[in-house]
Amino acid sequence: MSDFVKLMAIALPLQFALFFLIYHFSKLQGKQVALLVITISLAIYIPFGILSWKGLDQFVYRAAFFITFPYLFGIVTSHWEGSAERGEVHSGKFFHWAPMTMFVFFVCIAIVDSIIISLADKGMSAKFAKRFLPEPQSNAQVVSYFPGAVSHDFQEKEELYNAYLKRREKQQAMGWKVRKGWVSEPLANRPSRFKVAIEGADGQPISDADITGIFLRPGNNALDTHFEMAPDGQGSYLAELTMPAAGRWSVVINIVRGEDRYELRASTSVNEAAVVTP
Repeated sequence: MSDFVKLMAIALPLQFALFFLIYHFSKLQGKQVALLVITISLAIYIPFGILSWKGLDQFVYRAAFFITFPYLFGIVTSHWEGSAERGEVHSGKFFHWAPMTMFVFFVCIAIVDSIIISLADKGMSAKFAKRFLPEPQSNAQVVSYFPGAVSHDFQEKEELYNAYLKRREKQQAMGWKVRKGWVSEPLANRPSRFKVAIEGADGQPISDADITGIFLRPGNNALDTHFEMAPDGQGSYLAELTMPAAGRWSVVINIVRGEDRYELRASTSVNEAAVVTP
């Protein structure tokens, strides 16, 4: 169960109880009680949402749910009040069809959104997939949630982006030349050698650096592959890697020598190994 579903399962019954307690024991009208419950809910949620920040989109749609349900309770109770003012005899129906329709509509939206968010966050279970999805026609791995790799997201964060630009300027001023690539054709699930060669601004090879990196799989970060490189004694660095899948990969290489830092980003392709049949 996703964090959003858990939050709604706790918060909505509490909102319901708070609304009808205030409505029953005070002289406030339904719309006034709705406004009061919305204010209390947001006053509690906003600090919590900021402290556990997971993005503006999640913050907004959770706040929207806290506003929607007290508003619907206010519509229902306003209908009761209007009927009483007109002296209408209670017909035995708890809800009039109009507010009831709105209430059911928003409840359906909440349920559907909760299911979508849960599937996007956790994926569907194997039992659910086997029951509702067709049998796979290949041995390909199916991922039912979004685990996409993002190699850098500092464009959304101005402070981090400015720091990144400063590092880039310092890196360019170093004058290093970095060459990288596979020694031979990289094949999925087969050992392959990845090579990096570094030259300083004076054209001399740099052989005393520490190099680490990561291959990022854009479609599934569970396949991300970390690596460390060792000097080969000839001014280059090597890493023996077994890439878990064919296709397009992003690679981030970090080079450290004393106080110097150098970061390199690139992309590469890994081919499918040929199947040999007897």
